[in-house]
Amino acid sequence: MSNGDYGWGASERRRGRDDDRYFGRGLGYSLLVVPIAVPVWLIIWQSGWISSIVAFGTAFGAAALFRYGAKGHVSTRGAVAISVVASVTILVCVGASMLFDASTMYAPSEPTFGGLSEPGFWSWLTDTYLADPSVAAAVAWSAALSLFLGALGALPTLIGLLRGRTAGGRVAMFLAPLGIAVTSIAILGLLTANGYGGGIGAPATALGSGGGAAGNAQAPASFEPVIAVGSCVTGVGQATEAEQEMDQPDVVSCDQAHDAEVVYVGSVDEAAAGPDYPGAEWLSDAAAAQCTPAVSEFLGVPWEQSGYGMQMVYPSDGSWAAGDRALACWLQNPAGPTMGSLRGAGALPGGAGATA
Repeated sequence: MSNGDYGWGASERRRGRDDDRYFGRGLGYSLLVVPIAVPVWLIIWQSGWISSIVAFGTAFGAAALFRYGAKGHVSTRGAVAISVVASVTILVCVGASMLFDASTMYAPSEPTFGGLSEPGFWSWLTDTYLADPSVAAAVAWSAALSLFLGALGALPTLIGLLRGRTAGGRVAMFLAPLGIAVTSIAILGLLTANGYGGGIGAPATALGSGGGAAGNAQAPASFEPVIAVGSCVTGVGQATEAEQEMDQPDVVSCDQAHDAEVVYVGSVDEAAAGPDYPGAEWLSDAAAAQCTPAVSEFLGVPWEQSGYGMQMVYPSDGSWAAGDRALACWLQNPAGPTMGSLRGAGALPGGAGATA
């Protein structure tokens, strides 16, 4: 081997080590965007603004930090790393905002994210909350729009790094962010074509229209979707066997005197129910099958031994025709209004629950 060959090989090895060092520093700096972006995203989300706009700043910040850490040495590998860091950070933000909404819905009286530690939250999240097509579509729509804005945010920095690169290098550097943008547009187009849109930056609601006391109770088709697990309500009658029409209840703080506390929100199994209204008796049985174990878990004792009344909410004929498939149940103290939450309350002296 000649000295010239040896010198050329050593130079290449040094260049490779330098590239690795620059890449490592750039990657480390770009990761600083994570602890900044997530809190900012959640603050804007809680304020009711469209937090997806933070995705642009997240990607721009990741690219700028990478370039700073790498002292301007951003290779094709660096462009891919920027895209991955920005995309993962954006998806973490979307996931955190989804968990915030779900936690607030499941346990509105708990501190922020307090619902995540509640018994039954994670099974409810997967089996009920995310099983709702509108919720799943809203999360996907938010993720797609955010990734698209993130791809746009990364481009200004990458454009400035194209000088001196070959045509192939320019194409390669653009592939990662543009691939994300194209994929995001495709997802957005698919969701829009199927009638999904919006829902970003605003908490979702859990309980659809419809309801009535379990048994043969009915409710007007205009029953509003305002009730979430852990909500305390007034304006509902005591659990009885008599058929009754339910008016829209009022949600109040659980620290105030209230008639009932919502302990479960679910939906009708449409495959079992069929397309036509299955009737109050069928819906009452379906609601009882879902509500009873949830109430028992909520109280900490079997509901049948608790002494509390359980009122089940399900669609009326009119609300069913309007697309309502929501089921829910709430607990009541037969002695009258309650102060505070019944979560973990155990059994009343005397036991034996009452249903309606």
